[in-house]
Amino acid sequence: MLNIFLHEFRKNRLSLILWSVSMILLLALMMAIYPVVAEDREGLITTVKAIMPEQLMEAFGLTRIDVTKVLGFYTMDPYLTVVLFGSIYAFMLGAGILLKEGKDKTIEFLLSKPIKRHEIITSKLLVFFSNITIFNVSIGISLVILFEIFADGDYAFGVFILLLLGPLLVHMLFGTLGFLFVAIKKKHTSVLAPGLGLIMVTFFFNKISNAADRFEFLKYVSPFEYVDPTDILICEKLNTNYVILIIVLVAINIVGTYYFYQKKDMLL
Repeated sequence: MLNIFLHEFRKNRLSLILWSVSMILLLALMMAIYPVVAEDREGLITTVKAIMPEQLMEAFGLTRIDVTKVLGFYTMDPYLTVVLFGSIYAFMLGAGILLKEGKDKTIEFLLSKPIKRHEIITSKLLVFFSNITIFNVSIGISLVILFEIFADGDYAFGVFILLLLGPLLVHMLFGTLGFLFVAIKKKHTSVLAPGLGLIMVTFFFNKISNAADRFEFLKYVSPFEYVDPTDILICEKLNTNYVILIIVLVAINIVGTYYFYQKKDMLL
């Protein structure tokens, strides 16, 4: 099982590096704008109100936070970038790790060895959790450096940690969902399209529910609502009920993966 883990970790390290570096560079570009925003608070508020409808401002939490503070600024585009694109990476990673054995026909070789299916899944899950943790830790370290450069380190570190944990939980949810999709699917074909579609739909559900009261019910089916950055910033805590729900959903995805993968016909 250790050999499978090491082999998979080596095979996926390039994508980990590329996604991490790309995300860090994108965050650096976004945070470089912060000093300009912080210096002209009144001008920014006037400009935003002039070009954005109130509903759109509400959707992005701009009516409840001070974007001239570094954490308030981070909860806008930078946070959304981390949680959304990180979810896409997590799903692609989770689904790809499990799917490639069937597509490449290497599963027949693995099963000819004294290796059980649950050992294969366990090894690949460990690779996924390792990679997604490294991905989020690298983002966290880069943000500490960026905040020090552009905001002189003036922010609540405890709230900052919560804003890092939120995306990590959502990434684990969508990543394990990728495993489950592959385990359920009978043929060894890509599940990328339905997975990415689900991510984008639930992301927009979150924004729509924030923008219009009549669509508030949509937030309950969007994992992005569970780690809403505005709520984290204002309440200075993660919603315990939502955290428990995410953990339960991750557990269901993992248990479902083991169950369906044991029954899957690998010769298709």
